Amino acid sequence: MHTEMHERYKWAIALLNIQADDQVLEIGCGTGIMAEQIAMRLRSGRLHAIDKSPAQIQKAIMRNQKYIQSGKAVFNTMALEAMDETERFDKITAFNVNVFLKPNPPALRLIRQMLKVNGKLFVFYQPPSEKSESLCETIKYALKAGGFETEKEMIRSMHPASAVCVTATADR
Repeated sequence: MHTEMHERYKWAIALLNIQADDQVLEIGCGTGIMAEQIAMRLRSGRLHAIDKSPAQIQKAIMRNQKYIQSGKAVFNTMALEAMDETERFDKITAFNVNVFLKPNPPALRLIRQMLKVNGKLFVFYQPPSEKSESLCETIKYALKAGGFETEKEMIRSMHPASAVCVTATADR
């Protein structure tokens, strides 16, 4: 690992409970810190990580060279809306991605379509200030409007502010 991993990512990885054969999509992967942790847990599974920022994707690619070379991970500079809607994932995750803060039917419809039956969506946020409970409600409202059923919501106290996780399944 390149740098000390922040507590929020350790918590997220534990909740994701990556299985060796999982097909995972990470939306807004940034510099690839969480992607690295996901990829190292995969054997026959695969990670597809996307981010709109070319600079962030370049850093993520540098960090995750061995997983790219082994075929466990692929990184693309792209918006969620540019994804191939025929891809299917066991788990879709995002950390601090604003698409989940307001109803966005096209994006959520695409995520629903890409989520396998019994697949799970994990939405993580660590806001800059303590507003965790209202943030959970905002995320749940947006997900419900997009055809998801909230499974669980969690708040974890950490520095500098609490982090939240809302898990959901596609309402089929």
